[in-house]
Amino acid sequence: MARENSTVIALGVTAVVGAVYYYYWTTNHRKEATTDEEASKNPFGIAPRAEIKLLLQNNEEVIILDVRTSDEIDSFGKVENSIHIPCTPDDASQVVADFPKNISDQPIVVYCRSGRRAATAKKALETAFGYSIWNAGGYDDIKNCV
Repeated sequence: MARENSTVIALGVTAVVGAVYYYYWTTNHRKEATTDEEASKNPFGIAPRAEIKLLLQNNEEVIILDVRTSDEIDSFGKVENSIHIPCTPDDASQVVADFPKNISDQPIVVYCRSGRRAATAKKALETAFGYSIWNAGGYDDIKNCV
């Protein structure tokens, strides 16, 4: 009986910690690079894989945006239910034009091949709409999170 109670308590504590962690990150309190050295280690602002995995596993309303080319998707596949709007490393105007405007506070995760185009799309969408967006990096990074 005592063992069952301790298991229930451990599961409850885990759920509470997970919920607090999720809330912390989804309210845009993520730590940004504060030094040039930190920024150079992550030039595209790719979120930690554990953060992306937690976000995808704990929220059914996440919008996943794939900004790779159609050829890349045909060759390597894509994340199920992701929205495909291609962009280049220097131009995300098509992403801004075609991105759904009817979302509210849904978290948005964007990915490409390496994270560079995702960073371009992230910055453009945040500037245009004020959305909170996570750069998941490349397809190989995000496919292991879903």
